Amino acid sequence: MSAGPHRWARRGLLLLLAAQALVGLFWLARNLGDVPEYNDTLDYIRCSRSLEVPGYRGVAYPLFLAAIDRLVGGEDLEVADEASADEHPGAGRVKQGRADRRLPGNAFVPNPRSRQALVVQLVQLVLVAGSLTYFLRVFVAPLGGSRTHAALGGLLVWLLLADPLVGHLQLAVLTDGLTLSASLVACAALVRLLFGERQRVLHAAALFLSVLLASTLRVEKVWVLAGTLLGSLAFWWLTERRRDASARALSSARALQVACIALAAVLAALAAQRAFRGEGKRLPAYDFILDQRILFPHLVAVYPELPAEFRAAMSEDEARAHDEDVVFAWRGIEGVGGGDPELRRSLLESAARVVLRERWPWIVMDVFKDVAESVAVSYSFYGHLGALACLGRQEYGIIRADYNRWTYQQMSLYHPGTTRLYLALSGLSLLVCSVLALAHARRSRAEDSARIEPARRQAWVPIGVFVLVNALAFALTTGLVHPRYAVFAHVALLALVYRGALGWAAQPGTPGSSPALFSSPIRERGRTSEDGAGLEPGAPG
Repeated sequence: MSAGPHRWARRGLLLLLAAQALVGLFWLARNLGDVPEYNDTLDYIRCSRSLEVPGYRGVAYPLFLAAIDRLVGGEDLEVADEASADEHPGAGRVKQGRADRRLPGNAFVPNPRSRQALVVQLVQLVLVAGSLTYFLRVFVAPLGGSRTHAALGGLLVWLLLADPLVGHLQLAVLTDGLTLSASLVACAALVRLLFGERQRVLHAAALFLSVLLASTLRVEKVWVLAGTLLGSLAFWWLTERRRDASARALSSARALQVACIALAAVLAALAAQRAFRGEGKRLPAYDFILDQRILFPHLVAVYPELPAEFRAAMSEDEARAHDEDVVFAWRGIEGVGGGDPELRRSLLESAARVVLRERWPWIVMDVFKDVAESVAVSYSFYGHLGALACLGRQEYGIIRADYNRWTYQQMSLYHPGTTRLYLALSGLSLLVCSVLALAHARRSRAEDSARIEPARRQAWVPIGVFVLVNALAFALTTGLVHPRYAVFAHVALLALVYRGALGWAAQPGTPGSSPALFSSPIRERGRTSEDGAGLEPGAPG
């Protein structure tokens, strides 16, 4: 592209991103203090009062809410019940226009007079801003000179912070905002501790605390982070063993140190979970997986082949209601066995054997589909919203258990017009930046001086492993894809896409001018690339 058209295209890109950032600032400001009405929020609030946490919940978030309640005081986050909503001006003020919700009868009604919600949101926003900065310093290469780098680096941080999904989850009273922050820090600290030379004590502390926090926020993150560590170490070991000993970046001693730190954090998390263990209302984990991953939504398709005992416990109409929506499926399963847990498990196992025999190709394909959607969650989310906009709510509603629509309805609960504008700008930015990032990568591959070094690719190994293991953790155990469970993959993809587009815009296309896309603290052949890594060249790691 010649200098003239490139200049105008670059200005158009920066104008689009600046508009998105400004609308994001306005959207965040308007939504501060307003709490999305997820029913899980009610569960966390009630756990924070008793500090008895069921096994499927993490203990860290109830403790966090209890600390906020102790420090801030004032009125509770929730209105006691629907009847008392009339006594709280503004409570349920948006409920009148929500008859089209996919999940009717929400139990959680936020209290607009509570100051605790604003404090929770501000703490989560500050933590994710710091986590994003740390993450980008480790994994994303600087852009141009100091002034250009500072401006574009700041824009990149802000685009990620005020992204609709990221910002929404920081405003929600849910674990996902803090879990994102902890996961970003854990991956960055893992790479810095293994391959960095400076401030190792700081990075070791960051790794321990982030693994501990993530594992006590969401219980599946114990296994996701363990898989990330083991998978990354295995990949690096296989890569390093092919190289000369003098050129290897990873030592066995450091790998052992990192493994011990992560193990200590996991053990501390398990101890914390046991200390606050309480009774839960959900099915046991094994029964839940049998139902959510195998039985749903296949009961009606194989109903005549199901064992007679199971058909006696669940009629065909009940099986059809079970298959209608994964959110309500477990409610139908609860009644199987007449309240006898052992009988229920036996019936579920007998039905699962039939479903696996008759429907295993569909189950396998659904697992692959769920993994693909969770990995490419950004495109899945905006694709579903585009389908919703084009098809309308009635036609789009045929998709069972679609949490993209549910997330959109929560995002647009208070200010639907601003939300639609922001989502449209963000979706357009994702599309445009994806094309420009591909163009930037293609140009970089054509220039020997700008090819991605192996060390730079290796630095992103824990991110790729985390995204894949997290996707498998949900695809193998549940029959749903929820964008808030895959928000880490969303941030990682946006970091690549925005950085690639900004790299394309930073250079006019002259040979050898394309800046590297990745940053890496991995040492190669006796030198370290830490000095060129991150959003501040030369800054301490």
